[in-house]
Amino acid sequence: MNSIPETQNSDEALRLMRAREQTYREARMFQVFQLICTVVLPSIFAILAISFPTLRAVFAATSLALLVLDVAVLDRAQGKLLKRAAKIAEQFDCLVLSLKWNDFIADKHVDPEDIVRASSRFPAGDVDRLRDWYPVAVGRAPLAVARIACQITNLRYDAELRRTYSSAVTALPFLVTILATAVLLTTSLPFEAVVLSILAPAAPLVVWAL
Repeated sequence: MNSIPETQNSDEALRLMRAREQTYREARMFQVFQLICTVVLPSIFAILAISFPTLRAVFAATSLALLVLDVAVLDRAQGKLLKRAAKIAEQFDCLVLSLKWNDFIADKHVDPEDIVRASSRFPAGDVDRLRDWYPVAVGRAPLAVARIACQITNLRYDAELRRTYSSAVTALPFLVTILATAVLLTTSLPFEAVVLSILAPAAPLVVWAL
């Protein structure tokens, strides 16, 4: 009753899917850098700061510099890639579901050169998993019903990813608060040392989590 199963596996649709997946992969690379700068390194600095009191100020300053790097560079770069990937996904849906592009909501299309460049970097061996993105069964439904079914599939998939991710991220600031409180109550470190050893290194982590 509609051409969704065939259109989603067309060359143009698969090119968009390859570009979208590759763009998300590149965004995840920035996320890995964020984790290193906001979680791994500050945690190491916090441990070293307790063992090497003379270097506490250096570790604290480095942690704050990593915070600036995250906010000014890494987060912006990742956000730009995520926005581009979302727009490519919108182009895929408009093509497959026969929908008009909404300039007011989605702004302009992604440049064809960017799509070709991203799709060419996607590993050829992973292309098969992009086929039949929507269930083939939607082809038996009227187009209007099939569109809704496909969008529900998108929403449920995205919601599951976000729910798991957000639960883990939300717990981090609470763990840092508990750790800092425990250090204050169980050690004889002066407050200045706690700020330099625990709170300053924890700042990038807390900001990233928020």
